[in-house]
Amino acid sequence: MTLNIWKKITEPDSLILILSSAFLLRLIIIPLLYDDFNYWAFGVVTSFLTAGNNPYHIVTNDPTLLNINPWRYPPLYLALTAPALLAKTLTGSTLVYLAALKIPLAVSDVITAFYIFKILILKFPRNTALKFTALYAFNPFVIFESAGGGFNDPIPIAFTVISFYYFSTFKGSGRMFRKTSLYKSAFFLGLGIATKIYPLLLLPVLLREIRGSAVRLTYAFLAFLPMATLSTPFLIWDFASYTSLLTIRNVQGQHPLFPLAGLSGIVGPVGISLVALVLLWTYLKSLKLTTRLVLIFLWVNIAIFAQSLNYMLWGVPFFTIFIAENRKLYGISLSAGITFAVALVFQGSYNGVSGATGIYYWSYHLLHQQIVVFREFPFSTIDPLILVTSGLVASVILNAYYFLRVARVKTTIPPPQTSPVESTNTVTSNKLPKGKLVLTILLCALVIISWSAVLTSSSFEDHRYPVVEESSFQFKDNFHSTRIDYQWVFQGGGNYSINAAQGNIDISDAANSTGYIFRGWAGLIDGFHQSESWTINFLFRFESFLSGRNSMVLANMTDGILLVLRNQTTTYFSYSDQINNSSIQFSQADNNWHNFTEQYSQGRRTLQIDNTSRAILGGKISKLIFGDFNSGGRFGGRAQFSAVTVLINDFPSGQPSANYLILGLVLPLLSLGAVYAFLAWNQRIPFRLFGPPSTPGGNRATG
Repeated sequence: MTLNIWKKITEPDSLILILSSAFLLRLIIIPLLYDDFNYWAFGVVTSFLTAGNNPYHIVTNDPTLLNINPWRYPPLYLALTAPALLAKTLTGSTLVYLAALKIPLAVSDVITAFYIFKILILKFPRNTALKFTALYAFNPFVIFESAGGGFNDPIPIAFTVISFYYFSTFKGSGRMFRKTSLYKSAFFLGLGIATKIYPLLLLPVLLREIRGSAVRLTYAFLAFLPMATLSTPFLIWDFASYTSLLTIRNVQGQHPLFPLAGLSGIVGPVGISLVALVLLWTYLKSLKLTTRLVLIFLWVNIAIFAQSLNYMLWGVPFFTIFIAENRKLYGISLSAGITFAVALVFQGSYNGVSGATGIYYWSYHLLHQQIVVFREFPFSTIDPLILVTSGLVASVILNAYYFLRVARVKTTIPPPQTSPVESTNTVTSNKLPKGKLVLTILLCALVIISWSAVLTSSSFEDHRYPVVEESSFQFKDNFHSTRIDYQWVFQGGGNYSINAAQGNIDISDAANSTGYIFRGWAGLIDGFHQSESWTINFLFRFESFLSGRNSMVLANMTDGILLVLRNQTTTYFSYSDQINNSSIQFSQADNNWHNFTEQYSQGRRTLQIDNTSRAILGGKISKLIFGDFNSGGRFGGRAQFSAVTVLINDFPSGQPSANYLILGLVLPLLSLGAVYAFLAWNQRIPFRLFGPPSTPGGNRATG
């Protein structure tokens, strides 16, 4: 048996060449491009789970992480991120971490392409199926999303296409096998939903194609089973946080599938109502199955206002099948092109001082150039908001055009191919043509060159994740990355620079303005869970006042402010107590590094600069700001900061346990494996979960 499998794998066949070339091409790109934010976000959430915490609960209770929302996926993807983070921990290599996360995405693309071929071979000659399989496998946006951006979407896409394949095969098979194919379709659709919720949109479409209420119920049950199995531990653990993060929470509290809800006044509700009516029409209109699925995905592109490239690629496999069936609207497979162009200019990480977008962001580990593309010629004179909005509007119009065109297409599919010549295992040659062999060798050589170059020449950012243990939450930053951590926000008209080699950040004000960083998010200054038991520690170095200024805020900590003040005789450090409305004078200020510690417990704050300490009553913490926040006319200066640690001792961690990783992920996965094994081994048993046993005159599933 093993020998036969090996012979099939090594047969000189065009399908194998397409799939292997597509995979090798992605392997070439994987180390060259990556989305640094994604891999920071995946690491943050996964580190919580591997430490025995509920990541949904932790994110919900930390204001900064809640507003960033680094994770809005169901739990299944954690089964890949957890081993990847473990590999990074064991090897200390970010490249290993990147490979462990992205290679499964490339494999998912290849699996998707393979099942597109299996779907097409049911309807078309082999050469036609191969041509359109290649159309998907080498789609530049699909390649970029898996090999470059690194979102997890290729995995649910693969599950969804496998589901559609099994759904397609149940029509022409024997009756008993047909139902098993249908239930496999439901199960794989469920795995897609358990990875990313969007395949849920397809469930009403597929249920409509099934006859018999009992079969429909069984299909729906199996489609919800993976999500229910994986979600149950987290729903029991913290129902509110889990459901909130999956449905409505995102940056600024709005889920990306509902951007219209963020519009003010009546525009938002009216927009949502119109979009909902279009979706309802798509569900109810009498259409071919493939056409309806294509319209669903085009609807998604419009509903999200074409903002997210990864969401816009969900429909590409079905666009490809639609093109094969109709031989028209070839451009629909590239309908995300305008959004991709917008991403090349605007997607990245940046603020008013520095950052990187586009290719400079995705290849920062190689180029190390902080270039914000839209600030360069020819974009620098145009308001970036106008550019982004114009691009997205154009993308929405393009997708609306395709929606209208597809809705009017009458699909005519030729009869299924039954000739043995068209078998998926047909081989037309016993020798691999010379040109194909050269291509394979060339791609393999480029893979080696690509990975070797990154291994020897790249430098990845040093990210630290918050640590939650028992009832404590610890945030640390030593500024050893060349860009500020994603949890920091810089605002004001001043400037900052990071010396990664020495591990410090230099912050300066501008005249009549401010310059400060804080842990939080845009519009969120209070970035920590409010605490009455904490320790703050950092190093600071005062450099100078702005011209004509005699005071500068060094750090703001909710109920207290650390300042440097100058009078006619001396310059000194001072602490302004906002609770007791008093000031504490510390040592004379100089340009040396000093250690500041503030500790609160049992109703008392203990302040310490180097070896000098003071004790005062009362206080709480919910924010940490470095630099002048409310400068006013007499404030301003320049200072450096390093080795920041904030320890919250009364954080609501939700009773962590080392067993939660097993209970929350391992056991549900084993249960789902058992379900699939049952479906696979019982493919000739006409079982049904709902309704009476099947009889020759009973309900049947048809397309």
